[in-house]
Amino acid sequence: MRNSSVPGQVVAGLLVDSPDPAGLHDWYDVVLGTGSADPESGGHGTVVIVVDDLREIVNRLFDLRAPVVRPLDVRDGQLTVTVGDPDGNPVLLLESASIETTTAA
Repeated sequence: MRNSSVPGQVVAGLLVDSPDPAGLHDWYDVVLGTGSADPESGGHGTVVIVVDDLREIVNRLFDLRAPVVRPLDVRDGQLTVTVGDPDGNPVLLLESASIETTTAA
């Protein structure tokens, strides 16, 4: 998998269940620029991704009409949002700056 096109963000891997792996792969590529990971592999679980600019990602998700599971919020000093991917897998996004601020305190 190549590095994401979103500055400061690295996606090490995504392992989610899908009846349409290729379509789901394309969705993640649009949102995160995840590149050419094998769209035929899959699993089950919540995807957790740390990003530099959560608001930028939220704007992309809004454009794609991604369902919001938990709205943009600050929880325990971390800016977070949880959305559903096209197959309903929960995707928890955390902003890295809020994590660094929390751990530095």
